[in-house]
Amino acid sequence: PLQNSLVVALDFDSLASAMPYVPDKSTLYALMRTCRRLYREGIIHMVEWRGWKDTLTPADLRSFHEFMGRWAPTSFIALRKLNVYSFALSELSSYESRLLEDLVKQAVPYLKTLVYPDLGDLHGTPNSLVQTFMSFSNLLSLEHSHERSKTICAILTRLHSPLTAVDIWLDDIDDPIELLSNFASTLQTVKIAGGLPLATDVCYEN
Repeated sequence: PLQNSLVVALDFDSLASAMPYVPDKSTLYALMRTCRRLYREGIIHMVEWRGWKDTLTPADLRSFHEFMGRWAPTSFIALRKLNVYSFALSELSSYESRLLEDLVKQAVPYLKTLVYPDLGDLHGTPNSLVQTFMSFSNLLSLEHSHERSKTICAILTRLHSPLTAVDIWLDDIDDPIELLSNFASTLQTVKIAGGLPLATDVCYEN
């Protein structure tokens, strides 16, 4: 009966605190649509769902780019991890490759974890995208453990971020001690497949 029902009015902070625990995107979106404040708060959690997805099709990339652009810069501030490897790079058109580059460029000031792909699968010359990856200044974690990338060594030697963790795949001729020397003062966790340690004059503090 209506007279015995209990209606609890939750304040904004309580509803916002519940957002990370909703079971799916549909429920989150329904909560976001209740008011403008919750919509803005929900963007953060929606970004986390979409940025961590394991497999992304070209259509997913177009949708993700539109979503991130619509709510920039809030959406990019909320983006902490980007799994570029999850995009089917060999299936991207030149236009979609440019969308990916635009996403990465806008994420440069905020991204903390990057899962790096083999850019050899990308249509056209990926030099501009490689240059963008080199410009990250706040990365804490870099992952590339699927196969050796043609560009990962170049990026490691030119990247200036306070990396604390790396998970990478190298050729047997690569010297990981030398390649990671830019991060000698910050690295705490290192996982490497392949590589041949040779350098002896690099001191890793942690």
